[in-house]
Amino acid sequence: MTQEPIQLSAWQKQIQGVWHGLPSMFNAAGEHIGYLRGYRTCKLAEDGRPYFHVREELQFGGPLRTRIQPPDVELFVDEAGLSRVYDCPYFVGSGNPYGTFLLGNDYVVPWRLNTHVTVQLLPGGTVQAYSIQLYQEPVMQGVLIGQYKVAYDEAPATMAAIDAFIDSERQNGPMPFALGPDATGAWHGTGELYGGDQQFLGETTITIERQAVDFHTEALTVTFAGAHEEQLRYQRHWQAHNCFIAGESCTGNGMAFGRALLATSHVRSQARRIVSREIRLGPDNTLTFAWQFFANGRLDNVIHAVLPWEAR
Repeated sequence: MTQEPIQLSAWQKQIQGVWHGLPSMFNAAGEHIGYLRGYRTCKLAEDGRPYFHVREELQFGGPLRTRIQPPDVELFVDEAGLSRVYDCPYFVGSGNPYGTFLLGNDYVVPWRLNTHVTVQLLPGGTVQAYSIQLYQEPVMQGVLIGQYKVAYDEAPATMAAIDAFIDSERQNGPMPFALGPDATGAWHGTGELYGGDQQFLGETTITIERQAVDFHTEALTVTFAGAHEEQLRYQRHWQAHNCFIAGESCTGNGMAFGRALLATSHVRSQARRIVSREIRLGPDNTLTFAWQFFANGRLDNVIHAVLPWEAR
């Protein structure tokens, strides 16, 4: 009997190649402690199954260094309905793509840590914005934040571009997320809206207007138009790496890990909360935007986008 060919998901087709990265490592207090040089080969095995080879070099010290061992492992990815299930002695877990955005939860056996993984494939398909939160449940142990760039060959020009990318990641990784008191303007662009069932619901325009209130406080107005219609007004107050959210629309808190903000806020007078990850990619302030909306305790919608900054 002829075996049916393995059907690859759209996500799996988009990420084949060798991904190079230098995500920054932060401890649980938000302090930058170093880097992790990563190589992730994504290809198809002989039987057609998606295959990963993960190799990492640790460039940091401290308590996390004694716990995290640099992996050099191979694993298969099984497409189980709308999920990606990892088949490997080193990783146990799965991921769920929402278009070009992936949410994953794993247990890394050598590290003895639970992980929350978020991967956003940026426009053009050659760069990923990546984060991984490390937990000894329920306590966070550290966070890795950065970008990965794909190489399809090892030609000198290709590797020179990878080297330049790694150098930029070394410079940008520790960059603070919060803008200075003189930065007035808006992030603006088009995002994709997905239901909690991973089905595409349409495009939505996103505008985040930002104005400094004082040295430690910024006022934000977030407007969605299109497939998702909503406006949220609030302030973010900063104390070192800690962020406190309050306003007429929502309240909550978060923490900056270098150029990334991880936050949870609760919408006033509604059974809704927002879990967000935003990353300022570089000095031009381009923002990767990924918000999860929960309603009645369940994931209701996911919106993700890349938003250029417009100074005013």
